[in-house]
Amino acid sequence: MTDLDLYDSFAVTIECNDNSFREEMVYGWYDSHFPYFAEFLSKDFYCWSDLKEMQSHIYNLAEKVPSYIREEARGIFARKNTVRGGLWKDVGAVGACIEIHAKLSRLKNHYAGFDKDSVVDLWNYLLIMIMCIKLRKIKVSVLQKKYAVVTGTHPGGLGETIRDILKLNDYIVTEYGSDVTFEGAKTFFDSYKHPRVDVLINNYGIDKLNWIGEIEESDYKVIDVNLKGASIVVNELVKRGYRNTNILNVCSQTYRVAQRCTSLYCASKAGLAQMTRVMARELAPKGFIVNAIAPGKILGTLMTEKIDRRVLELRNWSEKEADGYALKLIPMGRFTTKEEVAIAILKIINLPAYVNGSIIDMTGGQ
Repeated sequence: MTDLDLYDSFAVTIECNDNSFREEMVYGWYDSHFPYFAEFLSKDFYCWSDLKEMQSHIYNLAEKVPSYIREEARGIFARKNTVRGGLWKDVGAVGACIEIHAKLSRLKNHYAGFDKDSVVDLWNYLLIMIMCIKLRKIKVSVLQKKYAVVTGTHPGGLGETIRDILKLNDYIVTEYGSDVTFEGAKTFFDSYKHPRVDVLINNYGIDKLNWIGEIEESDYKVIDVNLKGASIVVNELVKRGYRNTNILNVCSQTYRVAQRCTSLYCASKAGLAQMTRVMARELAPKGFIVNAIAPGKILGTLMTEKIDRRVLELRNWSEKEADGYALKLIPMGRFTTKEEVAIAILKIINLPAYVNGSIIDMTGGQ
């Protein structure tokens, strides 16, 4: 499919209201739509909900552009795209938003009559922004590429969302997987192709609920994965000579909140929190930044669903009773989401470097 075919495929999805269009209407477009595009440009980071909301505003404005403008705009896009060799790829959603921002301002301040050229350009950049959002081309390539490694990116888990949010914000992400043994770490770094590891997200973790007195030997894998595994991955990273990596360990509020039936999980996360502090102290002279995020219950992950079912068995509760008990402990009255935690992680790894050795709670005030 050519770029023009792509342009056409999105253009036909936008309704056209020729009968209601009047040229003087364009002067009001600034007041009606400018704030949404300005807000989009003000963001430091982007997530799926930002793009979905922005897309609705784009369609709302684009539907007001009449068909005769669209026909002229198509020819201009075709010519410019041929000259530029891929206009939409060069611009990206953020670049298109800047242009839309400018065209709306020009329409607002143009009093010498109908500024058709600005409306033509506005339509094209609305289409380009839709194309970029749909195809996840949010920003143009940056001079300095950022390389991230994320452990535990299986479908439906937090790691998958972390991976997607990082990619959306221009990180080149390598998925580590779940083999956090010495041999697994060695195999991963033997095959790692990039020159640096700018960011390491130690996300992979497991849980197994049991009352003390009923814990089985296999349950101790929780310690092996959550604590030992995180240590092994970082140890191999340092051993290979990597420097200046921003490491974020995914901890849990259970590092400080005792929860029944989770003695091993609580111990593993308490150990991970303290290990984070020790890592920061040891590795800071080599340029490393090491922090941890400690969220509460995260909706929509496979681990959460599995734990929820197990809690009902162990406590002999109904689902309503279990949620009611947990929510009473949270001042905000709700659980967090995968996207919220992923966005928080993105912001933490972009904090000033002096934030080092911190455990950052994300518990809704709990």
